[in-house]
Amino acid sequence: MGVKKEKPEITFEEALEKLEDIVDSMEEGDLSLDAMISRFEEGSKLSKYCGAKLKGFEKKIEILTREDANGGEWTDFDPESGKRISETPSAPDDDAEENNEDFLF
Repeated sequence: MGVKKEKPEITFEEALEKLEDIVDSMEEGDLSLDAMISRFEEGSKLSKYCGAKLKGFEKKIEILTREDANGGEWTDFDPESGKRISETPSAPDDDAEENNEDFLF
């Protein structure tokens, strides 16, 4: 059994560019019916991918602007779940306080 290589996720811009190329080639009308169906399937997948990415971006912007308006601090965001990723920093230990170390939150 071989190890399956994972395809790296393409960026939104790359997916959109591929989708535009597919639409252009389909509009030219020079493709066979089989090729048109194949392109349509690929375009459909890219369209769903772009739509999901946009929805994630919208949620992130909504959270960031809401937190900014409320004077809160910005947090990381998981576009897959549509939720903030909250990392609660652990309390500084006594040695760190004595060394006057800064903690990043």
